[in-house]
Amino acid sequence: MKKNKFAIVTGGSRGIGLGIAKVLADKGYNIGLISINSNRLSTAAIELSNIYPDIDVYTYSADVSNAERVSEAISFFTKKHAKVDVLVNNAGLFEKGSIDSFDLSDYQLLVMTNQFGSFNMLKCIIPVMKQQKSGYIFNIASMSGLRALADHGAYASTKFALIGLSQSLRKEMLPYGVKVTAICPGVVATDMTANIAITEEDKIQPEDVGKLISCCLDMSHSVSIDYIPVECSSQV
Repeated sequence: MKKNKFAIVTGGSRGIGLGIAKVLADKGYNIGLISINSNRLSTAAIELSNIYPDIDVYTYSADVSNAERVSEAISFFTKKHAKVDVLVNNAGLFEKGSIDSFDLSDYQLLVMTNQFGSFNMLKCIIPVMKQQKSGYIFNIASMSGLRALADHGAYASTKFALIGLSQSLRKEMLPYGVKVTAICPGVVATDMTANIAITEEDKIQPEDVGKLISCCLDMSHSVSIDYIPVECSSQV
């Protein structure tokens, strides 16, 4: 058990984020969860603590698009664990629709959460990892950030942006011993994909994304991974 290790997961109260948190907890990481929904955060923390009683689970309710709240969250976590070994930028929204029918306020919400939310987290965590000269940042993007589908333009644009941000940051952080990888999953079995016409068994499972992250963490220091695409086998 790596009881001195600490990972922060945004959007960690359910879906992909909770699946990732479970895999990291199983590896012995203490966990910091961020979510906008305080009730779901409490439920997730109780679930993790019951399954993994030997780890510490901390929660902070915050909207990642709010830079001030993100700064407060990182201050809270770093008082618990001075060293942050892993950041998973997972918080995000999904909405589809043609460009001409897409409401501007809905697009702004996508951008603020999927792009600004990740940027706000990075802005706060990069100085921490630079100082400690270690760490691993995972940005949860999407296959839509690599290959956009019809009626996914608004969502895809935010994920293309996140991949670009991740790729640039990967090169910036290498001299500091910090790794950065974008994970680009297809359809994952979460509430947001409930209406997609693929059976739940044929969708990527949230823990599968966590297992990809686990594999990256097990790689030698000399390995630098740009991005990882992962698709449902039924959609290949």
